Amino acid sequence: MSSTGKLALSRKGGRDLNTPSDQALLTTLQTKANWIWCPDTIGLDGPDPPMAGEGEQCIVRNKFFYPTNKGRPTGATLVIAADDYMALYVDGVEIQPADVEHSWRLIYAFQVPLPVIQNQTASSLLLGIRGINTLGYMGLIVAAQVAYETGDPDIFYTGLSDDANEWRGQRLFDEGWEQPWYNADIWRPADKISQSVRPPPDPVSFSLPTAVAAFEALPASAAPGGRAPIEFSVGEFAGILISSVLGTIIVGAIGACLVLQWRRRAHRSIETWSDNGGVMLQDHVLRSELRSSLPHDIPSTLSEDSNRSTPATLSPFTQMVPSNADQSTDLAPPMYTYSHSETVESSPRRK
Repeated sequence: MSSTGKLALSRKGGRDLNTPSDQALLTTLQTKANWIWCPDTIGLDGPDPPMAGEGEQCIVRNKFFYPTNKGRPTGATLVIAADDYMALYVDGVEIQPADVEHSWRLIYAFQVPLPVIQNQTASSLLLGIRGINTLGYMGLIVAAQVAYETGDPDIFYTGLSDDANEWRGQRLFDEGWEQPWYNADIWRPADKISQSVRPPPDPVSFSLPTAVAAFEALPASAAPGGRAPIEFSVGEFAGILISSVLGTIIVGAIGACLVLQWRRRAHRSIETWSDNGGVMLQDHVLRSELRSSLPHDIPSTLSEDSNRSTPATLSPFTQMVPSNADQSTDLAPPMYTYSHSETVESSPRRK
């Protein structure tokens, strides 16, 4: 199973490794390819091949971009040696599970259909390899060949000095590292071991393959749903994060302003209104108009049996128009009483 525990190709048999293109691929592995391992490998300068601790793992990725002038890719042939064993993924689908019983002297050979899932399209081929060392020398060495509907096949391999097809390595890895959508931009280039320090596999030390394990593509229904190949660089992610924070602040500020305006309007509207003969006026306006219209010589109301005056008060407006009243009915003017602010001395009644 893959590290995501989802997809793996099934073998449909095999074939002999005897075509001219097969022999060209095997020759590339033996003459041009280099052993590689994760960055910061100790002992790259020799004289002996570098070694790693027991159980040390290294994962490598390579993204090969298809040319646009050769038609649709139809398949890939891979020859790989791993010291000591490995797990292989093509476009996120498992081809070879990790097998602790594998001998480092045996070279793997695979023929993988492209696309690995029917009816899928892609602009590149993603190889993901997890190498595991058991003891002593370690390394991975790969040669790959991509066939097309038209045009000659392409070959790429470990140690090829081509930034567009760079092999990147890492000792610590995340879930989904072997998937095409995984962003490995922060991974560093894998260390290349010179052929003078560790030569490529030869017929004496290694068992060269004579057959190729063939696989069949998965049905289109096997494609995982809801997982789009979206990749962000560190700068793009930071920009999205900052934009989200600023957007939240701006929306919050707008909301606070709207709430404040609503409260101010509500505060202004919470005032008492009085009835002025069917015309609604605010109380403070009504009082001002009444004071300016009332005569100043209205006599005060006096008590008959007392020499002390009783100040009159402004009566509240109690005459209201019922909601169902006839609008044509003449309304009697409201009645008011008024008192002077000064004390009025009483005088004896006339006989």
